[in-house]
Amino acid sequence: MRQTGLGRCRRDGVPLSVELASSWRPWIEECIEAFGTTSRCMFESNFPADRTGHDYVSGWNAFKRLVMNASPSEKADLFWRSACEFYGCGPWCSSTWPFWGRSFPR
Repeated sequence: MRQTGLGRCRRDGVPLSVELASSWRPWIEECIEAFGTTSRCMFESNFPADRTGHDYVSGWNAFKRLVMNASPSEKADLFWRSACEFYGCGPWCSSTWPFWGRSFPR
């Protein structure tokens, strides 16, 4: 039974974010196109369950690759704002969230 990976074929080693982005692109782009970014879509991590298909950093970098051409506002919606609104995170949720501006090597 397939547990994670959105159709990624198994191979030796951990996939790079570029491989994950390529594999996930059809599903993610269709969802964003269907629902838009404002309050209806958000990126999330399914760790630790997803560790069978990729590492944590590569997964988040794949999300960044998928929306590299999106506007800053659309990126904010996908990476933090929609989740803050949905979960009612209150005043401690903002664009200064530490993960938002970081770039990782994978």
